Amino acid sequence: NKGVDGFRVDAIDLMGKDYSFPDEADNNDFKEGQNEYNSQEHKYSRDAGNFFNYLKGIAHVLDDYTDKVLIFESYVIERHNPELYFQFYREIDKPNCLPFNFELIFLDWDAKELQSTIDDFQGGLREYDIPVYVLGNHDNQRFMNKVGYTAARSGALLLFSLPGISQVYYGEELGMEDVDIPKIRQLDKVSRDRSRTPMQWSPNEHAGFSKTEPWLPVPSKHNRINVENELSDNKSLLCLYQTLIKLKKSKNSLKYGEYVPGKA
Repeated sequence: NKGVDGFRVDAIDLMGKDYSFPDEADNNDFKEGQNEYNSQEHKYSRDAGNFFNYLKGIAHVLDDYTDKVLIFESYVIERHNPELYFQFYREIDKPNCLPFNFELIFLDWDAKELQSTIDDFQGGLREYDIPVYVLGNHDNQRFMNKVGYTAARSGALLLFSLPGISQVYYGEELGMEDVDIPKIRQLDKVSRDRSRTPMQWSPNEHAGFSKTEPWLPVPSKHNRINVENELSDNKSLLCLYQTLIKLKKSKNSLKYGEYVPGKA
């Protein structure tokens, strides 16, 4: 009722707990230096059989709002297993309650592997299931660091030509990169700060993000990689993203067209 179009629902799998509170088993594959959270198997503290019941309760909020959307983040929907995505769509069964598809984040940037994964996923969707594709997010290295500038441009073309919703992590449209964070300034215990640095709006101090020093540092490359500069360069990554967004909004073939597998 406040005019919001929808919400991103974070870390949903952590809601599904076993309320008899049994002890978790140790993870025998855990290695020193890894995220301490992974030292246990978490069989009882996430997705403990009541996962979808919680999600249905949240999704019920949208019964009176057909023009709103909820998009759910979950790493329970494990990589390379499309059946778990399909289970989400079938269990929730609402066209405006959708799971992020994180596959493109974790795949090698290889045409055949990308096509195989996308084909498997698209092939299992029902006619009214809407996919939500992403190239990066706040938990992983930035897409630019993963693939480089040329592939980042082709990645944008792929993202906006795929069916469904194209979700962009802030700064991806500029080509923002991971930033090395001095230990004394790290805020996140599992070192995700490198991909969470301030948005680079201008070449000015603090990248135009704030008038005072932000919690996380701004890289020196902000002098070149920023909104102000890229808006004045019609060959910039930002201008490519703007063009692709306009195309997706204006072309019914991109919004509603059928996905037809090709040959990589």
